[in-house]
Amino acid sequence: MSMRVAKPQKTFDDQLERLVSHLKTQKLSLPGIELKVLEADVKAQREEKQADMELLARYEAAHQHFIVAQAERYARYMKVVKILRATHSDDPVKLRSLDQFKRPRGKKNAEPLPSPAPVAPKPAPLPGPGLAPRPAGKTKGKGRG
Repeated sequence: MSMRVAKPQKTFDDQLERLVSHLKTQKLSLPGIELKVLEADVKAQREEKQADMELLARYEAAHQHFIVAQAERYARYMKVVKILRATHSDDPVKLRSLDQFKRPRGKKNAEPLPSPAPVAPKPAPLPGPGLAPRPAGKTKGKGRG
């Protein structure tokens, strides 16, 4: 089980520095709290936050490069699949062998269902007595306004 970690606000480093400054100017001391430790916390917070921001920027640049390159690879892949389908459009056996390159549809890991036989659409039922359609723009009950 993982432990929850509190996520402070974005301005935490500024607030920590102001708190240390406040403790210094007011000459406050608290039992079990060393000012030198808090000053070291401010320095560590600033350095680690800067390193984190740089790492995040490098990740975002690498991820963007990956996304663009992947799109280019996918375009080439689709071009080849389309050419193969067009080339073998008159050969059902070869076309079926290309089915493995179709984009999956529906739920993951779902068994493909056999396609149902086409069913003729049912005609819309005629309204019975007292069930005539309402004229457009008319509403039931009192109108709002």
